[in-house]
Amino acid sequence: MSVIELLLRLGVSLVAWMILYTHLIWTATLRVTTCGADGDDLWRLILGFAPFTLGFCLLLGASKKLSEVHKILNWLGTPMLLLIPWAAWSMWPTFQQATLQAQGICVAQGGNPAAWHFWWGPVQCVVLLSIAFAVWRNRQPESSNANLT
Repeated sequence: MSVIELLLRLGVSLVAWMILYTHLIWTATLRVTTCGADGDDLWRLILGFAPFTLGFCLLLGASKKLSEVHKILNWLGTPMLLLIPWAAWSMWPTFQQATLQAQGICVAQGGNPAAWHFWWGPVQCVVLLSIAFAVWRNRQPESSNANLT
């Protein structure tokens, strides 16, 4: 393995971990914020960030060929698995309000909710489940057939 490939795999894996942590922390702390002057901008930002987070879920395993580094990076999954329930708990009231009750995310704004308000909760559920699956899958040992190549 060349030095360039080594650095690329390590860099991609570290960026993937950072993106997943960023999404989880934003989702977990979302209920603390209010719909002040910015309105629903923060919710819109997190919704727009969801496809990138899903893409980076696929890149967690980029370091699998670097077995020692991969074992070290797997420890980053432990606090992440503790953040997932916190993010789900924080996301649930918005999911209930916007998706199940068809209200706007920022009720104080009045008027009709935007079309994307309905999709915010289901998309975040998919993202949280994808992160949990990616972390769990990344912690699984590589199959013995893959070592033959």
